Amino acid sequence: MTHVTAGPHLHTESIEWDDTPTEALFRALSKAELDDRPPDVVLNDFVDPDALDSLFSDDRPAGHVGIVTFEAWGLLVNVTADDVSLYESVPSHLASDTGAPSGAAGRTARAGDKFKET
Repeated sequence: MTHVTAGPHLHTESIEWDDTPTEALFRALSKAELDDRPPDVVLNDFVDPDALDSLFSDDRPAGHVGIVTFEAWGLLVNVTADDVSLYESVPSHLASDTGAPSGAAGRTARAGDKFKET
């Protein structure tokens, strides 16, 4: 698995009360002007949309909090119960070599893992 660092923040989209995280993700991609995704590469290639939505559904246990982070379309996607944030994805070994910002509060993650403080 490739280690990645959150590069510059691109956009954060709130998850409205009648939304799913998947709907907010596609709005975020649109507002960040990242709609030029290849048509043959779909969200299912990166994460199961139904599973993502169910993690943050109204049926989750009380007090359930969490963050899901995954890499998709060259972006680091950070999903919470409240919002979806997009960051440029920078391989960790390049971030230190190029002086790229370490991103959201210096957090790093492996694709598919939640953020970990560094």
